[in-house]
Amino acid sequence: MDLNANQVESIVRQVLTQMGGASAPKKAAGIPATARVAMLTGPKTIEVKEFPMPQVGDNDILVKVEGCGVCGTDVHEWKGDPFGLAPVVLGHEGTGEIVALGKNIKCDTAGKPLKVGDKLVTSVISCGECGICRLHPGTTNLCDNQGIFGLISDSPDKHLNGWFATHLLISGKGATYFEVNDLNLKERMLLELACVCVHALGRGNGTGLLNFGSKVLIQGCGPVGLMMIAVLRAAGINHLIAVDGSASRLEMAKKLGVKTVINFREADTLEKRVAAVKAVTNGMGADFAYQCTGAPPAAADIYSYIRRGGGLSLLLRRASLSGRGGFFGHGLLLGGFVFLFLRHGMLFLLFRLTRGQFGLAEQLAQAIRYIRQLSGYFAVIHPGWANHADDALHAVSDVVAGQHHTGILQFLGHIFRTDKDLGIVVLHRGQGQ
Repeated sequence: MDLNANQVESIVRQVLTQMGGASAPKKAAGIPATARVAMLTGPKTIEVKEFPMPQVGDNDILVKVEGCGVCGTDVHEWKGDPFGLAPVVLGHEGTGEIVALGKNIKCDTAGKPLKVGDKLVTSVISCGECGICRLHPGTTNLCDNQGIFGLISDSPDKHLNGWFATHLLISGKGATYFEVNDLNLKERMLLELACVCVHALGRGNGTGLLNFGSKVLIQGCGPVGLMMIAVLRAAGINHLIAVDGSASRLEMAKKLGVKTVINFREADTLEKRVAAVKAVTNGMGADFAYQCTGAPPAAADIYSYIRRGGGLSLLLRRASLSGRGGFFGHGLLLGGFVFLFLRHGMLFLLFRLTRGQFGLAEQLAQAIRYIRQLSGYFAVIHPGWANHADDALHAVSDVVAGQHHTGILQFLGHIFRTDKDLGIVVLHRGQGQ
């Protein structure tokens, strides 16, 4: 069951109506004695629950929620709880006002002083104990045991874990949060999404393929795609191409600075869309593309829009390629993809591993389910450690045998010999199970 924007809005309005019932009794200093949460208790089941307002400890912050965006992850969780979080209070794109502050809290994660009345947004929660946290304190967003407000299961002693509530309690060590008094409510609710897109721009810049003259394609003009367009234009990318099926979204894309729009309902075959892209890219294809839909049919097409030697960044719903306990989520936490490329109908994904952690077999199984759903690739050839490089290359050879892809095998062999913590997944199209 796919949900459109109107259906999502209807569900949100229904929940907000339930949460806006009789006023809760007041606590000291104008803080209510109870808090309400919209709790996902099972697939497509949200219950409004009321709990006593928790005591604010010396290292805690109590935030009165003012607003929260609805992410695709929230919708995916509502539809089927694929991460197994329920019961859970969702919402991670939220913001609010500090109403109580523990005595040990003096400043936000960036060092800005905090006081009651300040506006706040949250980011990730790091453990402070894993190797990343201890040895690389500047990149705690890659923590092995990362948590996120809005994706934390409910527990008997802590209920205010997500932004779909009247209040959020930030407690314990490791939480990251930022004072954002200079932004209005709408800007604060879009901040998480903007950060994702700025990060995606940075990753793209790292390839050396983005510059003022680059021709960049954005597939999908929903909130993610439109924000990505805004970020790319702000960075000085002049020639943007947008692909979507909504005339109103494409019109907004043009207002944001897109030069070429392609409506896939009009260009209703892949061949027509590829021709439209090549018509404005000197017959070659886009230099770089951002996949912003998470929709399997769209993701399967995007490689066709990119020129040889071009680049691709995937901005997908968390539920599409990652998630709690999911391989791709941990892959990103472990430092990201080392290399992702398409050759001769095969998708090669090289990733960094950490020995003895994360239940690799289970994560790979989940990763493959997601890739099969996303792009139509189905066969995992080998996830391997460097000391099993011969096995990995033999497995790859089984796929490419007789097709004279010696260059690929030589490249992979070099990678395995020079990087001791690398694994590989090779997928190819075919009749999947």
